[in-house]
Amino acid sequence: MSELPKGWVKTTGESMFRIVRGVTYNKTQAKSSPFEKSVTVLRAGNLQDGELLFDDLVYVPENNASLDQRLTAGDMVIAMSSGSKSVVGKVASVREDYPKVSFGAFCGLIRPRTKDIAPWLRAFFQTREYRRLISEMSTGVNINNLKPSFLSELSLLLPPLPEQRRIVAKLEACEARIGAARDALADVPKLLEQYRQSVLAAAFRGDLTRDWRAKHPDIKPAATLVQKLRAERRQRWEQSELAKYKAKGKKTPQGWEEKYQEPQSISESALAELPQLPSGWCWVTFDSILSVSSGIQLKANGMAPNGTIPVFGGNGITGHHDRSNVPPNTIVIGRVGYYCGSIHETPGAAWVTDNALIVSYSRNTIDQRFMFWLLKSSDLGNLSNSSAQPVVSGGKIYAAVVPIPPLLEQRELARILDVISAFTERMVTTHIETAADLTTLTQSLLAKAFRGELVPQDPADEAAAGLLTRLQSHDDTVSKSKRRKIAK
Repeated sequence: MSELPKGWVKTTGESMFRIVRGVTYNKTQAKSSPFEKSVTVLRAGNLQDGELLFDDLVYVPENNASLDQRLTAGDMVIAMSSGSKSVVGKVASVREDYPKVSFGAFCGLIRPRTKDIAPWLRAFFQTREYRRLISEMSTGVNINNLKPSFLSELSLLLPPLPEQRRIVAKLEACEARIGAARDALADVPKLLEQYRQSVLAAAFRGDLTRDWRAKHPDIKPAATLVQKLRAERRQRWEQSELAKYKAKGKKTPQGWEEKYQEPQSISESALAELPQLPSGWCWVTFDSILSVSSGIQLKANGMAPNGTIPVFGGNGITGHHDRSNVPPNTIVIGRVGYYCGSIHETPGAAWVTDNALIVSYSRNTIDQRFMFWLLKSSDLGNLSNSSAQPVVSGGKIYAAVVPIPPLLEQRELARILDVISAFTERMVTTHIETAADLTTLTQSLLAKAFRGELVPQDPADEAAAGLLTRLQSHDDTVSKSKRRKIAK
């Protein structure tokens, strides 16, 4: 800003506040719960989104914290040192007196020279310009440090006190509305997930293709597909067994075909408890329509740094390699860990690790995208064991009972779900962009405030020069008598 708004002055941090250093203590003095004659010590982790978070606290003897190091309304606690540059300079406002609360040596306290200017300072410490300045100032080899002198030498703008109050009131009113919008946005991911689940439930009840079925009454029923799949399953097994005997140079023994195990069937009593399906659909176990096999172990240090082939683990892409072990458009199931049961599809050739299962099925009989959505709807994560490291096995997947429509209806159902999925993904993108817009809006309002453009000026306001003179000569944050009072 080349020219200051009328009545404003440019000054330094030292003229507007003083810095109080944090409390020092040794490890033997610090306790995780309060004790007699102790004080609470806040650390950088207790500064969240501009407010104090009273969680994961430390308690030390009260003699370690002087009265000047106790928190009073209008103060601001600031992170002075941290291993993370993004943490250094974080500020949290103190909204009330806390006579039994102090702050650690890696923090500091910004104490305004009068409480009247505390809201204006609080607004400044929320600005993007402040973060930029702090980022430039914080230095250190193994830890990022913010020296008190940096804060004292900050160049700050000081408007007339009445104008400060008008600006802060406007900012608070706008922030209340922005906060309400942000709270509403916070519900969107949950609502979208509920929508996704309701769509999948409707899809596999046949609701989404009801009109399509009415227009295509003469298609072959799914039972025909299942019979074909069973025959193909047995054929693959026989070919595999014959190949094994041939590789060993052995003749096939008599009755070897009898070793074949039919896919798991659904009992009559279990079928009776299942919901009625649309005409042409049928219930099957996964064992009847697919098989799963584990991927191949590939540790991070074994991946090709410059590879272009994605590596899929338990929750999607975990790196890249120069070789593949599955063809394009392979469906992958997370096998182990927090994301076990998650479903992914490789966009091209890929490497699948042993943290995931590879899905195989007849693509001539089951539509590929339908299979993807069928697995998505089956909530395979609930089939995992209850150990500390969840694992979903092929055996549990095979036993799951799922509905199958005719092949042509599979394709139509998959098409509808793909369209709806694209819509929800656009909603997710819009949600992310809107949340970012709210942050940008807050910063735009703050920028206008510190340019003197947010509220009209009043010619009757006393110029800030008089306020600055009083700040430089008087510190009335908390009188000594009040400090004695709040310490009792």
